[in-house]
Amino acid sequence: MLVDDFTTGPHTVTLTAGMDMSYQNIATNPDFPIRRTTFWIASPPANQPGTIDVGSIGRLTVGTGPQIYHRLEVAYGFQTDGRVSPLDRDLSKFTGFRVNFDFNDLTLNFNIVFYSNSGATYSQAGENIPAGLTPFSSDFPFAKFSGAAIPSGIDIIVLIAQSGSFGGGNDYKINSFEVY
Repeated sequence: MLVDDFTTGPHTVTLTAGMDMSYQNIATNPDFPIRRTTFWIASPPANQPGTIDVGSIGRLTVGTGPQIYHRLEVAYGFQTDGRVSPLDRDLSKFTGFRVNFDFNDLTLNFNIVFYSNSGATYSQAGENIPAGLTPFSSDFPFAKFSGAAIPSGIDIIVLIAQSGSFGGGNDYKINSFEVY
């Protein structure tokens, strides 16, 4: 089941330091109507830019330069004013989450966290995703998640991508996020 193909709810920002948080209405799937993106950049001493682009050039694209360290969170289960809006989704008939990449040029630390009970409990799974310059998928089976939240009562989902290489400088493009 498709959660987001990043073709609607456009948002683009370029930072040399600091954080940007934005809420986007997405039309891809009415079960997941709001996407929150939070993008952090730390670039001392390089003072080079990092950019996130959602929707305007096709999908979710992140580009950072040498010695630029970033963190991106993409979350579902919020209202556009920032208040929690529990998804209340039973995803137990599925196997897990899948992230479909168009490419990834360097090792990327990637985690998925989901919350139950309006955020009171959570479960998480993560991995370091190696470079891949052709389209590929990364699967996060529910059986690999640790924590107290369960797939039968998912209220919030957060994807977390962050610099996984020693020198920063990650560039990647995500085509879609789904439950499989």
